[in-house]
Amino acid sequence: MASPNAAADRYGNRRPLSPRSRLLLALAGVGVLVALTLAFFLWQRASGDQVDWTVIGYDVRSDSQVVVDFTVSKPDGTAVSCRVVAQDRTMTVVGSRDVDLPAAGSQVRRSVIVPTRSLAVLGTIDSCVRRRGSPAPGEG
Repeated sequence: MASPNAAADRYGNRRPLSPRSRLLLALAGVGVLVALTLAFFLWQRASGDQVDWTVIGYDVRSDSQVVVDFTVSKPDGTAVSCRVVAQDRTMTVVGSRDVDLPAAGSQVRRSVIVPTRSLAVLGTIDSCVRRRGSPAPGEG
């Protein structure tokens, strides 16, 4: 049977960190967290031309129809195309519709009817992207 100090015998004893070393290590960790947080916010600010969407709600009207209500935030002057989907209880897409949103305005709200091939239990947005040929902010 191994002795109780087998690990210490094998790897040696490690001296505990001094209070000053612990403080420096903690300050370094906090510094890294602050730097990462700052980098994230700067990155978000620099990528201000991104398109974001929010599903406000959906209404399953029948076995063949879902209405999806949503808003899209985008840079003013950027035309956007969104794919609105309806999914069944297994998350299989049972209907979809592409919706083009105008370039004017930075926030657009739509209510869209999505035809389905079977009963859907969820209406959502799959993606929203800048339409081809739509200039990025500052290009047009």
